[in-house]
Amino acid sequence: MPEAVARCPSLPVLAGSLATALLKAAYGCASRVDAEFRPSGWLLEVLLELEDPEAFEASLADVLQKGARNYSEFRVAPVTIGPAGDTAQLEKVAKELGAPLEGKLYERLSALGQAFARRYRGRLLALLSSEWRLDVSAERVKVQEGRGSMRLPSLPRSASMYEMGRFFGLRDLKGGSATRALLDVRADAGWWLLSLTLPMTAAAHLEVADEERRLVFVFFEPAPRHRYKYQDLKALGELLGSAEQFVSKAGYYVEDVELARLTLLAHAASTVSNPLACAGVPGALRVWGLRLAGQRFQEVFSEILQTGEVALLYQALRQRFGEDARAVARGCAKLGRVLQRLVKRFEAVSRELRLERFTTLYKLLLRSLVEPGYAAPADLLYELHRFLEVEEWRARFVGIVAGRLAEEEQISLEEAREEAREMLNRLSNLVRSVAGAG
Repeated sequence: MPEAVARCPSLPVLAGSLATALLKAAYGCASRVDAEFRPSGWLLEVLLELEDPEAFEASLADVLQKGARNYSEFRVAPVTIGPAGDTAQLEKVAKELGAPLEGKLYERLSALGQAFARRYRGRLLALLSSEWRLDVSAERVKVQEGRGSMRLPSLPRSASMYEMGRFFGLRDLKGGSATRALLDVRADAGWWLLSLTLPMTAAAHLEVADEERRLVFVFFEPAPRHRYKYQDLKALGELLGSAEQFVSKAGYYVEDVELARLTLLAHAASTVSNPLACAGVPGALRVWGLRLAGQRFQEVFSEILQTGEVALLYQALRQRFGEDARAVARGCAKLGRVLQRLVKRFEAVSRELRLERFTTLYKLLLRSLVEPGYAAPADLLYELHRFLEVEEWRARFVGIVAGRLAEEEQISLEEAREEAREMLNRLSNLVRSVAGAG
């Protein structure tokens, strides 16, 4: 098959978004795509084998256009403003594209990104194959694409190889002697626009809380130097889409990241067409939160989900429930989302029903299904069982869960009650099954 190479500097946001965009393009491409991701000290290099390069180009252009539209959808403009900021370059790149600069800033960014994807359609692989030159000294690290002179936008540099002038754990991977230095990454207008658009292909949700805005991304993190075959990329692309769907609805519950992770795994196990397809396929998804604070963009959380955990959870449920495994996973995902909302927003109800304790026990139950070698202590499983068997507690909890489900899923209260009862019945069966196995 024809081969192609994609390269970019090893800036975490830029490299993560490139890997994510390439996975999405492979998933959306009808022809065969194989890929191998080769990170080095300063650059990420991706080797692609393409049955139909034109079809892959078209799919990648579609991914970039959708990413550009996310600026308008989320109404965010994560760029720096002023003579030395990102906005100083907008007129230059707009002129090159022949695109008008109209509307609010996020609308202009969206229009520029979409115009870029249209203009470079059919030439994206050539752009991605650009050579990058590296100059490392004790004072400065310069990474330059060709003869490009435009400093990359702030978003792909927001969590760079340097934080506050120093490396954070990557120093021993780099060539050269720099330990404290300035990082200078420059490219031409085409790559500047690409690096402005790429991160938004991984954007999944905008959270607004206490006047703070957080943009939540879902990145694909490939295993280094593993050759991903066509069927692997299809399975991983579907898993990525499932995770994005989950995060897009409610964000990521950072107050209890373990509950959020387990709930997301249950959601994926219940929605992807074959939860076992990622078994043995290395890689991970990273859910990453970025605080938008004026001229600075700060990482606020970063959580990893190993792709193989979805298969572990589904296999554990299938061994216990057979064909009902998907329904049980769906119930676990819904219960996890409800618990997140109740504990976070309804303090009185949470205290009344001791939901924080219930949530702790529930997490131990799910951990015993996805973590090899871990077994929840029998006394804690019994305590969880007692929660579910107390009629007064159960009736009150069913009513509250039903109210949440009716509101979120737009169903009748009676339908929601029936679903809540069935959810708790399956959970009781799961507790008994795990306790019996232990």
